This record gives sequence, C-alpha cells and structure tokens, in this order.
Amino acid sequence: MSLLYLRRLSLWYLALPNLLFVGFWLRAEVAVPVLAGTLVFLYWASRATEPDEVPPRLPGRVVGGLLLGAAAWTVLTGVGELVYQTEDYAAHNAKYHDLVTNRWPLRAEGTYLRYYFGYYLVPALYSKLAGGLSVGALWVWTWLGLALGLGWLYVLLHRSWPKVLLLLGGGSFFYFLQAMGYNLGWWQYRGYTVWSLFDQSIWAPNQLIPALIGGGYFLVEAYQRGRYDRSFGLLLLLFFWAAFPAALLLISYSFGFLFALRKGTLKIPPRRLLPDFLLPLLLQVPVLLFLLTARHPLRHGWVWLPQPHDLHPLTTYELAGAGLDLLVLGTLLGLTSSPRGLARYLAWVSFGLLGLSTLYRVGMHYDLFVRASTVLALPIYYYVLTDLELGYFSWKNLLKVPWKKKWVLGLLALALLTCSLHTYRALRHNYLTRGEGGYPVYAYDTYPGIYQALYQEFSPEEARQYLGKKDSFFGKYLLKDP
Repeated sequence: MSLLYLRRLSLWYLALPNLLFVGFWLRAEVAVPVLAGTLVFLYWASRATEPDEVPPRLPGRVVGGLLLGAAAWTVLTGVGELVYQTEDYAAHNAKYHDLVTNRWPLRAEGTYLRYYFGYYLVPALYSKLAGGLSVGALWVWTWLGLALGLGWLYVLLHRSWPKVLLLLGGGSFFYFLQAMGYNLGWWQYRGYTVWSLFDQSIWAPNQLIPALIGGGYFLVEAYQRGRYDRSFGLLLLLFFWAAFPAALLLISYSFGFLFALRKGTLKIPPRRLLPDFLLPLLLQVPVLLFLLTARHPLRHGWVWLPQPHDLHPLTTYELAGAGLDLLVLGTLLGLTSSPRGLARYLAWVSFGLLGLSTLYRVGMHYDLFVRASTVLALPIYYYVLTDLELGYFSWKNLLKVPWKKKWVLGLLALALLTCSLHTYRALRHNYLTRGEGGYPVYAYDTYPGIYQALYQEFSPEEARQYLGKKDSFFGKYLLKDP
C-alpha cells in the first residue's frame, strides 16, 4: 500500500465525523456552504502531491501485520465487551447509546450537549440506519482507527516493530508500584502518572485514536519531509474528536513551524496557503464555537491555589507519580545523544509542556495533564528511540550495548510492566473465561442519555460541563432547531 493511500484514508477517517456534525448539527443555510467547502478541502488535500513525488510503499505483509496488531489491540481496549472494561466505559457506552437512540443534536436540561463526539458518530449513524445499536460497528471503527495510527507509528519509527512496541508502552513507569500500594491499603489514592499510549487506549480510545493518527501524520511530514502545509488542516479536524490532544498538537506544530522558519527550511508553496491553511481554519469555526460555548466554565487554575469545594484537592502524593515519571523521562532525554535538530528540539519542548501541564489543572479530573501525555509522548519517545540501533534488540548483541543505552532499554522495559499487567487482567477477565459472576462491563442502556449517566456515575458538576449555552452565538444562529 502506498503511503499516499495511508494519508488519504487518515484524512477521510478523521473528516467523516466532522461532515456528520455539519450536516446534523448546523442550520441548512450554514451547513450547505460549510459542507461544500469541506469537500473542496478534502479533494485538494487528497491530491496534494508534488510532480516528482514517489510516495513510499508498505508491503502487503506489513499491512496485514498492522491489521492483525490493531485487531488484538482493539480487543484489549475493552471495546466490544470482549474483555473487561475500565470505569470510563460507563460514560463511553452511554454516549454511544445516546447518539444511537436520540435525535441529533443531543439535548438535556433545555439546551444542547457539547462534547467532542467524533469517535462515536460514524458507528452511531450506521446503528441508526440498521435499526439498533451495533457493537460490531463501534469495534470495526475502532479497529480501523488503531490500524491507521499504528501505520503512522511504523512509518515514523523507520519501520521497526520493536521500537513501535516500546513507544506504545513508554510511560507509567511507577504506576504498578502505585497500584500495588493502593491494593495493599498502604495509601488511599493511586495518584497521577504519565500514561503510556497503551494505557490511554483502555481508558479513552476516543481520544487516543485521533492523537495517534494526527500526531503520527504531523511528525512524519515534519521529520522526514520537512513539510508543514499538509498537516495543518488535518490537525484542525481533530478538535471534534478530542479537544485537548488537538490543541496540544497544534502547539507542537507551531513550535516546529517556528523552528523551520528560523532555520530557513520551511517549505510552503504560496499556492497552498488558501487550501491548506485559510480554508480549513475557516471551516472549523463552527466546531470551535460549539465546543467553547459552555453554560458552565471549565475548571482551571494552578495546583497550589485553593481548589473549589466540588473538586478533590490534589495531594503531594498524587502529584508524586507524575513527578517521578517526569524524572524518568528527563533521564531518558539526557541519556540520548542524537545530534541537535528538530527531533531534539520538539522532544525537549514537549517535555517542558508536559511538566507545565502538571502544575496547571484543567478539568474536573486533571484532564489537561492526562491527555497531554497522549500527544507529547510521541516526539519524546521518537527522539529517544531513534538513538537506539536495531542491533540493540538482539539478545546476541545486548551485552555489547553501551551502558548508557542499557539504561535506556532498561527504563523502557520497566514501562512495559504496566502494559503486561493490563494484558494479564484482560486474559483473566474476558468473554471466554467468564464465570457465573461475569466480568466488568458496562451496559449501554443503563441511562437514557449521557447527561444522566455522568450525573449518577460521576458527579453533577461533571455532567453540567456538557451543557451548551443556548443563548450564545452558536446556539442562536448556527445550531439546528429542535
């Protein structure tokens, strides 16, 4: 398969939910021109090749490996109820059920619900057309997204499967110690940690998938091609999928853009300014207004300041997990001796942004920091892994590896322990090994809608974060009438 097809598939995969949002959420007089403009942008972006460009190809066996690996990963996430599901699936399944059974736009408490529904819309539309909620449609949609994300990671890491595995498992260095102490009753809270990409997938596949595709796409274009025109419009499509990862990816993109501008290596043909920058930015205005017009403002503030009464105050222990993981990440970066350049620059910028996100709380559950590790891990681990030669992954050559690289490999292997714990739990609690009591999964129809599910399962404050402001510009002039 040509890399050009991977690019086109990724673009349309991310764009389809945006097209559905425009068609079902916006008034006709707004939706028609936005739909037309989006289709023009997708046409231009799909054909964006240089006359002398010969895209690299992925052999058939690699494509087969990507599909099989993505299928196994999809099972382990809990999507489809084949293995145990984490607590967040109470919300995931309620969102999907709400979108399948109720009219779009979704409403509650006399106003519209605002959320990044991108992950759920395509399988929800299929379910509506099929006449009932389809778990299989959600599973297939997740599988395709993870396969595309794995494809970009494989290309990014110069077609090295061991490096892809280490990148997916990187992070959560001390989570298994925290979980052990929690289960033994040594401390009350598990605290926060720099989640690995694999860990993120079992909690929030809806946000991991766009982060993988968008981050991989952007870094391949920036690192291997020195291009910034093709990825800007695609990154904007991520906002309807996952707002925090999209914003953080755009910040990383801006730093890379400025680096290339300062070095004089920026490649943006003037003819591409309209289709690649101005048009997609204009087309995303309705999505941004939809997400930003909340009835209740998002909770935010520095962690050392007094917290509102309905927020759990962050303790020193809870921040210690994040601090220890950041210390390990800083050690990995310090042990890496790759030459200076864009990769090193973005790795340290990402490390700084990740550290900053531990100090400024956004959301009810430290959302900015938790989602930051999804996106900012990519440039960090890319820089660390590119310093490792393929020969290091051979048992025969392991003793010959320099001590500095042995430390790097040891720390990365430590991170894989958490992934192995989750995999072990999935092997113990699944559809095949279920006993009389079953295994932890969450019904789709427990609540009539996502607002009620969040209100009962989490908190009234978290549910109210989903409420839009009906007297806003979006609510009065852009939103479709009930």
